[in-house]
Amino acid sequence: MLRRFVDSHATALAPCVALLAGVVALAVIYARAYPLDDPIRGDVVGYYIYLPATFLDRDVSLERTIDRSFDGNPENTYSDLRRVDGGYLGPHQIGEAIMLAPFFAVGDLVARASDERRDGFSWPYQASVAAGGLLYGVLGLTLLGSFLRRWFDRAVVVATLLVLTFGTNLFHYLTYDAGYSHAFSFAVVAFVLWQTMRLADRPNAARAFALGLAVGLAGAIRPTNLLIVLFPLLVNIGSRSEAKHRVTTLAARPHLFVAFACGAFIPLAMQLLYWHHLTGDFIFNAYDADPRLELAHPHLIDVAFSVRKGLLFWTPLVGLGVAGLFVLRGQARGLLLPTAVFLALSFWFMASWSEWWYGGSFGQRAFVESLPPLAIGIAALFAWARAGRALVPVGIAALVTTGLALHAMLAYWRGDIPFDGTTWGIYLDSFGWL
Repeated sequence: MLRRFVDSHATALAPCVALLAGVVALAVIYARAYPLDDPIRGDVVGYYIYLPATFLDRDVSLERTIDRSFDGNPENTYSDLRRVDGGYLGPHQIGEAIMLAPFFAVGDLVARASDERRDGFSWPYQASVAAGGLLYGVLGLTLLGSFLRRWFDRAVVVATLLVLTFGTNLFHYLTYDAGYSHAFSFAVVAFVLWQTMRLADRPNAARAFALGLAVGLAGAIRPTNLLIVLFPLLVNIGSRSEAKHRVTTLAARPHLFVAFACGAFIPLAMQLLYWHHLTGDFIFNAYDADPRLELAHPHLIDVAFSVRKGLLFWTPLVGLGVAGLFVLRGQARGLLLPTAVFLALSFWFMASWSEWWYGGSFGQRAFVESLPPLAIGIAALFAWARAGRALVPVGIAALVTTGLALHAMLAYWRGDIPFDGTTWGIYLDSFGWL
């Protein structure tokens, strides 16, 4: 009986390890004051400030909140808030605040019970934001594990989730920078993958609505997250005839499309209405003039290989995930097209921002939301290696790349690697070699 229980719950191992390690890491990070500020800092303020403004100050213009908590100066938020006709507006959308609302409510209850300041920024609120990022990330890992189990055995799924957590910058964004948007986007993208297959199993309006709601929420966090809609559109398509069959099937079930569109509309409409309230326009470029999205001039080499923020330099495990796409057809044929197209377009969009290094951050942070589809390639490579005679070299490669990522993360926490401007000399010095 114990063996059957362990076997049936084995895929929960990785999320449990991530949760336990995350709790320990958060305790160590703030006990040792690795970040100089509380969890709600920098860009996090921009994603979060809608909650105290709405529920405590009853002022979506943000003016009262900025007057009270930031001396009336939006520059003190360090989140690029600027003055517009209806108040203050920044480039950070409302999707993360929607997801954080339950945690904000808990933080507010703790503030009341402990007689702390009910301003949205005292320690109960700070702790709730850190907890929210970690728990949403763990939820994303759980959903991703359930999704992968459709094609891969438990050992492969557990190994995939563990290296994804600790061999990329995901764990950093579940702990040190838990309040940034990436853990929330990761969870929503994982949900889209999981819900896509549930809809394929039993097409009905309720499941289509939930899928649409997740896609809309992803876009309300970061607009580029809307690319994930390609996954449900392309899944299980491997030929022209299958593509024609998909079109015919959708045409025969218009109620599914309507339910999906209604779900997606809800969070996106909330964002559009907010922009209209502050600016008078439903569509508004909240980034202003900089940074700019320049799709015709992507920084592909820098984003892929540079020491400053190169994806393959800081997260070499990505190379294994890409290699896994070449054997994915034999493991899960219906996943190849959506995974390859999504990853390719995500990389292009990620590289097309004029500020391609994405400010002060650990590694190429814009790729965190693409990790759930990348996990498909990693799992396929592990399964292929296990079935053949390549388990040892692939296992060594996974351990080495994970070790390098963990070293870089810890060096970043200690300050041996800076928020930006890393050079080869700085990187090698972090090993204590020079």
